[in-house]
Amino acid sequence: NGNRSGNRGSCAQPCRLPYKLLQDGNQVVTPGEYLLSPKDLYTIDRVSALLSLSADCWKIEGRMKRPEYVAFITKQYRQAIDAASNHEAFTPNQKDAALLFNRGFTSGHIFSSRGLDLMNPERPNHQGILLGHVVEKNSSQITILLQESLHQGDGLRILGQPDQGLVANKIYLKGKLVNSANSHEKVSFDYDLPVKVGSEVRLTSSSLQLTSLDKLPPRYEAVELSVKAKVGMPLRMTATYKSIVLVMSDSIKLEEAKNHVLTQQEWYDQLGKTKDTPYYFSPIKIDAEKNVFVPVSRINDMRRRILERLQQRLIAKPEITLLDYKFIEYKTITTKSIHVSFQTAEQFEVLKDYKVTLFTSDPTLLVNNPELGMEMPRVNEDQSFPNLKLAYVNEPGEASLLIKRKYASLYLNITNQYAVRFFLDLGCTAVELSSELSDPEIGALIQGYKDIYHCEPNLIYRIYGRKDLMVTKYCAPNTYLSK
Repeated sequence: NGNRSGNRGSCAQPCRLPYKLLQDGNQVVTPGEYLLSPKDLYTIDRVSALLSLSADCWKIEGRMKRPEYVAFITKQYRQAIDAASNHEAFTPNQKDAALLFNRGFTSGHIFSSRGLDLMNPERPNHQGILLGHVVEKNSSQITILLQESLHQGDGLRILGQPDQGLVANKIYLKGKLVNSANSHEKVSFDYDLPVKVGSEVRLTSSSLQLTSLDKLPPRYEAVELSVKAKVGMPLRMTATYKSIVLVMSDSIKLEEAKNHVLTQQEWYDQLGKTKDTPYYFSPIKIDAEKNVFVPVSRINDMRRRILERLQQRLIAKPEITLLDYKFIEYKTITTKSIHVSFQTAEQFEVLKDYKVTLFTSDPTLLVNNPELGMEMPRVNEDQSFPNLKLAYVNEPGEASLLIKRKYASLYLNITNQYAVRFFLDLGCTAVELSSELSDPEIGALIQGYKDIYHCEPNLIYRIYGRKDLMVTKYCAPNTYLSK
């Protein structure tokens, strides 16, 4: 029903749940239970290769992570891209990234990661970095031999069945309370739960790291400023930020100075008071007569108001201009037809005499029965299928292929009128709607389509049969049974 749809932003994360692998009814021994749990994508060290793809925009890792992780990863990508663009060396800080969050790192399918290079079956949660091992345990304390430095407030996890977490509030070094300890030192903690000597201890958060990321220097944007101050004329400022030009003046005419005239430095001092905003003025051009009197209060007021107006322009919703666009007109299909998908030769023998359009993914049946339509692969790698006349497409790239008659499959998860139109524009005869849509949602989609495009959409809806719940390029049986 779409209430927890990963396709629409509400994934229930079934990939992070434990699974068993069975062979002939018997459970296969695997390194862990989380057989479908991917590692976290990490491609900062492959930026040069990614740049060669000439993509206009990258979607980088960071979704649903803490703000500190997003800030760190974004900064690392920015540095890596700038270095690669300037043919300079850059070494990414993977250790700090791992400390912020990781389930293990992978370069992903784009760099052909396979098996355990792609997946982490042992744990589906943050695993931090290795801190050390438990070397002593008594009724009230544990002692850890450190392999990394430790500070008060750090988060720790002791691996076991189950894992146990704690915060390093009280750190004992040689019996004395300390606020930090170094690698290769033995430290103790008050801890009365059962723990095995030799247990691995992970550092899952660093108080120093989080504090430093929380205090990242603010980013300021440069705004060009021109000031004109003439006797008998209002004070005038012009601010330019990218394509935005703002001009501001007041109604009060400036008078000739009787005593003090502002020096150039005094002008700069007043115009430089922008630290409570994300902007600073640079360059500043001041055209002021030598004998003009400008009250400091008027400079400050206009400086503040022109930056406020700039901020309002930047955060305002852009105006939408409706174009006089002539949509491609499609012939509405007025006759109903039935499509049937099948898998085996036996099913084909039963179905072939019915007046239905048949589709299969079996290559032998397709070769021997050219009237059949093809169900395109769910994971399609470099297969163009020349001379194909009839097909269900399961990937957007397949919809661009020159197929005489093609239909957009429900696995494209089409849930709105704009997506329907997109695939019709790609040449699809009709579009199969997502099975996640409710009847009221389907009705709203059809009405929305008619309101925009002034015609009925050519739609398909699946009424019977099983559907794939999960498709993955990664193959769990091959990963574990081939060992």
